[in-house]
Amino acid sequence: MKIRYSPDADVITIQLRDGKIVDSIDLTEGIILHLSARKRPLEIEILDASR
Repeated sequence: MKIRYSPDADVITIQLRDGKIVDSIDLTEGIILHLSARKRPLEIEILDASR
């Protein structure tokens, strides 16, 4: 697992596993789940993280 914060974009990215992102699901406002072709979760992206 890798966690990165981008202060310019105010986004936290939590990488759960390696793989190619082919789909995304908005879990709730500002939280996006990125999925592989086999629908496995690869990344969670949190927008406006400082709030």
